[in-house]
Amino acid sequence: MKKIVLIVTLIFAVALCGCDGGRQQELQEKLDIVESELYDVQSKMSDLESAISDLKSEIDDFSYENWRDNVPDVESAANEVESVFEDLKNEVDDVEYEL
Repeated sequence: MKKIVLIVTLIFAVALCGCDGGRQQELQEKLDIVESELYDVQSKMSDLESAISDLKSEIDDFSYENWRDNVPDVESAANEVESVFEDLKNEVDDVEYEL
């Protein structure tokens, strides 16, 4: 993900070199927005990793826990993964919109 931020920054830096002051400011503002959106994506990716880890943990509980007691926990963890994944997709869409 850091490579993506670096690439986007370099693209905007090259674009800034040949611009007048007004255009430079406009591109800098857009770069700031894109960087912010990318950081949001990174945060959501971290949230997704955590939710997946929680789901795996709940699935592992089947080895020693009564399955009837564990199924609601697994369903809840799976719903959390789905929710966080949707949040991540929305953040990626925001980045694509800015580009």
